[in-house]
Formats: sequence, C-alpha cells, structure tokens
Amino acid sequence: MRRGWKIFLLCCVLLLGNVQVHAEEQMMKANTLLEVVEDTELVEDIEDRTSVIGTLQAGTPVISVEDERNGWIKVSYREMTGYISTLNVSKYGDAELDQEFEQLANQNMLMMNELEYVALQKKQEMTWGIITGVLVIALFAVGIATAVVKNIHEIDKKTKKR
Repeated sequence: MRRGWKIFLLCCVLLLGNVQVHAEEQMMKANTLLEVVEDTELVEDIEDRTSVIGTLQAGTPVISVEDERNGWIKVSYREMTGYISTLNVSKYGDAELDQEFEQLANQNMLMMNELEYVALQKKQEMTWGIITGVLVIALFAVGIATAVVKNIHEIDKKTKKR
C-alpha cells in the first residue's frame, strides 16, 4: 500500500511540473508578432491605466517589445509604444515571421556586441596612444634637462678655471 502512495505522489509531482512548463511556454515573449483580438486601449503605464495613448482595433498587428509581465505586455504599433492586457492579444499565427523576428533580434544583438567590442578597442588604442605620447614627451624632457644640466656644469668648469 505504501508503494501505491509513492507512485501517486510521483505522478502528481510530474503532472504539476508539466503544467508549470506548459504555462511558461504559453507566456508571450519579446520580439513576437501579435494580433489584437478585441478592441483595446494602449496605456503608457501599467500602474496608471488612465494614461491611454490610443485605441487598437481588433485584427491590428503589434510587436511585443518586452516579455509578458503580470498579465500585461509592452507592444509597439507604428510610433506608439505602450501596454495592453495579454487577454486582448494572441500570437499572429505565422511561425515563420516569429522565427524571422527572432533571427533579426539575434543579428541585432550580435551587431551591438560587435560595435561595443570595436568601441572598446578604439578606447584602448586611444589610451595606449596617450600613454605612449606622454612617455615620448617625458623622454624628450629628460633629454633636454640632462643637456641643460651638462651645459651648466661645463659653464661652471670654465668659469672656475678662469
């Protein structure tokens, strides 16, 4: 009988774990093409739902800007960016477009990383250039100071001989 309870508990844990994984799969992600399923207001801030930017008609395609959070998702439509309830949108239904958006997002991320790396390299080159310039100037200054001191000593020797 005890073994039956263990199997029952194991099945419950597996089922609950599967439900949680399934819920995560349903969560809307950033850079996804979505479709407004019923007329809805686009708000500037989740906390202040009275800050309406505009109204989106059913059937309007929008792009998610951020991952879903607490039943709201930040979307972009033309020049407007704001939040709408996830109850009023669904995936647009074109998996190829979703893949293309994901590829573009990945390419943009790679380009940004590359640009940051190039900027860092230029900054390091500039730093080393400045250090090299300062060292060259310091060497010239030491050389000039040494020559001046040598001339002063030679002048002192000549004046002492007289």
